[in-house]
Amino acid sequence: PKHAWRQNQLEAIDNTIKQNFASGLHNQIMGAGKTFIIMKLISEHFAKMKENKTYLLICSRKEILREMFFKNGEVNMEQLHMWQQAGICNLTGFHIVDFFDNKDGDILKYINKPNKEQPFLIVVNTQYLRDERYKKIIPGSVALTMFDECHDVSANKIHKMLRRLKYKVGSNIIGFS
Repeated sequence: PKHAWRQNQLEAIDNTIKQNFASGLHNQIMGAGKTFIIMKLISEHFAKMKENKTYLLICSRKEILREMFFKNGEVNMEQLHMWQQAGICNLTGFHIVDFFDNKDGDILKYINKPNKEQPFLIVVNTQYLRDERYKKIIPGSVALTMFDECHDVSANKIHKMLRRLKYKVGSNIIGFS
């Protein structure tokens, strides 16, 4: 069945699209459906831009990221197809990579990789990015950054990372709290 969008979700999605995915903050109460807003915005941004760049989904809470995309350590394709059929988003063509549990992987090879055959969705928690790997992200390589549970934006390392993503890398950043 098709997803029944709530008014707050529709307004958040419509306003973000009308503002051309400008950096900003969505402040919604717990249970308001922020996850579906995030997924829809990533899908809509890619549909509009049609560039095989990297999308960053950052969250401080690993369990949120795990539940959204993964099952038994693998991308939950069943979940992605369910979202697509429900009209929530289409992320089935994305290469989705776990960087909240995968501490040994080289995140930069995914972000900075030229000539991608498909868009990448890097699912990463703030702890992983605090080691300052973000300083090596190539300008123009990140299409959009979504920051769920962005309450710790004022932490010095997080703030520096976001400033770099916005002003050096050139990625708009949309926070959710």
